[in-house]
Amino acid sequence: PPLLFWTVRGQDRREPTSPSWFNLDEIHTVTDILSELTIGSTRTLPEDIAVVAPYRLHLEKLRGHLKLRNLS
Repeated sequence: PPLLFWTVRGQDRREPTSPSWFNLDEIHTVTDILSELTIGSTRTLPEDIAVVAPYRLHLEKLRGHLKLRNLS
């Protein structure tokens, strides 16, 4: 199976109530890529996709963006 690594320039951010980090530019890029993979021409099944996220808050925000775009 194919493996994709994608470099995104962005700014790591934190919320005042959390020690964890997130990067909105990365979240938007991953959401766009997942949308193209699952809805676009390749029609990849969601269960065939894995995303590795470095921080808990990053993962939580990514999940929220995926839900907003009906990709979760």
